[in-house]
Parts: sequence; C-alpha cells; structure tokens
Amino acid sequence: VGSPLLPAWWNCECPLTLQAFNTQPHPPFNLQVGGVTSGEGSEPVYDHWFDGGYLATYLVQSLNFVHPITRQPLQRSACVHLDEYLAEYDLTDQEPYLSARQERAKRLSGGSRITVAQVYDMVARSRLKEVS
Repeated sequence: VGSPLLPAWWNCECPLTLQAFNTQPHPPFNLQVGGVTSGEGSEPVYDHWFDGGYLATYLVQSLNFVHPITRQPLQRSACVHLDEYLAEYDLTDQEPYLSARQERAKRLSGGSRITVAQVYDMVARSRLKEVS
C-alpha cells in the first residue's frame, strides 16, 4: 500500500523480473484484468503491474499471448496498449530486452521491425490456419 503521495505500485516489484518499480526510470505497465460486463453485472478490474519492456519481450519470445499471472488470453487491444506504452516511455529501442524481442520479430517478419500487436496478429492468423 502506497502513501497518499506515491502511486500504489511504488513499493512493488515486477512479477516477471522481481525488480522493484521504484528503481526504474519509468513507471510500470498496467495489464488490467476483469471489467467484463455480463447479464449478472460487471466484474471488478484488477491492476497487475509489469516492467513493460520485459513483458513485451516475454510475449514475443514465447508467442504465448496470455496474462502471465491469470493465464487469461490477452486481447489485441492489450498488445496495442503495450506498444503505446513502449513508445511513450521510449522503450522500443532499450536494452536489455530489445535484442531478444526484435530477433524473434525479425525471424517472423522477414527482417523488418514490427510491434507486439503485429506479432499477436501473426500468431492469431497462424492458429486460425491450424484450425481450418
């Protein structure tokens, strides 16, 4: 629990890297879960904070677009939001995660730079082909 002056995530750490967020030069990425509305009402929204650069690398390297904690499938909109976060905090060209992420992306795209959302689309198309 943070103080009134600090964000709630300030004294937390990334569940993937185990690095404290308050030691990073940028805020963590919030991968929210829940908020689905059904006939019985809507479920609560839960915040899960991650090192955004590492999360992007994890998703692209594994080609497994599921929430790392809940294992729920991610929507494309979450990947687009992650790409926006990476661009906003200038993390698209930051090491140590860029090399692994871009190496996998280059192999998938034939050499051009692509986003997390584009990799998501490639995986989705590939899985659709497998089903049909």
